[in-house]
Amino acid sequence: MTNQIRVQRRTPAILGAILLGSLLVSFVPAATSEAAGDPRVRLTTSYEKWNQLDLGLGEMTTTLGISLPTSRSSQLDMMSGHASASGDVPGTVSGLMDTRARFSYMPGEHWAFRAGMSAPTGQTGHGDEETAVVRLLSDRLRGYRGYRLGEGVGADLGSACSFKLGGASLGLGAGYSFKGKYQVLADQEKVDPGDQFRFSVGVDVGNTAWLWRGDFVHARYLADQRAGEDVFQAGPRFDLRTSILHRGQKTNVGMSVQAVLAGKNKIGGPDELVAEPENSNSKEYYLQVNVSHMAGRRVTLQFFTGGRAFAENGFGTGKASRGDLGVGGDVALGASTKLLMQARYSQASLTEASGTSGADETQSFGGLMGTLGLEVRL
Repeated sequence: MTNQIRVQRRTPAILGAILLGSLLVSFVPAATSEAAGDPRVRLTTSYEKWNQLDLGLGEMTTTLGISLPTSRSSQLDMMSGHASASGDVPGTVSGLMDTRARFSYMPGEHWAFRAGMSAPTGQTGHGDEETAVVRLLSDRLRGYRGYRLGEGVGADLGSACSFKLGGASLGLGAGYSFKGKYQVLADQEKVDPGDQFRFSVGVDVGNTAWLWRGDFVHARYLADQRAGEDVFQAGPRFDLRTSILHRGQKTNVGMSVQAVLAGKNKIGGPDELVAEPENSNSKEYYLQVNVSHMAGRRVTLQFFTGGRAFAENGFGTGKASRGDLGVGGDVALGASTKLLMQARYSQASLTEASGTSGADETQSFGGLMGTLGLEVRL
């Protein structure tokens, strides 16, 4: 829950950030220059519910993560879990998520490598009512945690290097993702998602008390296929992020700002994929502020706030925003066991064009999330 960053060793920190950007894998924490020491097991359960127009949809997720240092410079991380969702909508979704594994290797302070795989243990081939629920879960405004139950076999490769440039550290990274065919809808052919290529650049400047970081990630995609035919190609993606961290003796304060821009997608034409007439992708903006405080030898408290906003896309739709306010922390139950807690309240608004009056209509709705977890160091 509490994210503590070593500002004294900036080269390993930026390597972790660059690899995280180049791989875009979020199921385990970014690696540092040193192995975590002891194997760790983390079990968490989260419940999140959003209500919109008196229609509520709640999701329960349980995840199990294992971190196994294999040497002083390498680590193996694994994660799987179960998700279920139901509410005031037709249909329910319940099943396992894909099982993911990632191997990280940092032979020195200036190089890092990662390789990841996902096994198709998750549920696929949804029916019509299940698909409607999954579409609600995949909405980025709400940001449900476990909506991706199953996406077939997958693999990730990534590398990064860093070097000093005056008083700063500069990092470069590259990554590649492969996804195999999987069944999205029960009554349709399997989809073969397009491979993804990522390139990233990062810089950080700081000292023992302050750290500033800037990151840029560019991603390009090959076309999705069904029955051997191209059906869709996502537009190029540009991800810019900057963050600042102040680390005190007992209190850390951090803030990050992120902008995500995506080009036009390509859709099916008479003979080949063609660019859509307008860009259906919204510009996305994110803000996060975190404060963590050591309230004692065994207790760490966390307070966070932030928000996200989606600009109107080229078709005049997609305008939305959300604000978050939350608390959390961890409590050491013993020398090797830690209790993790987090709670969040969110308020969102969604603007849609009215087909009858011609005026925009804005809906406001709220969401709650709670997480309880246990981490054991073996």
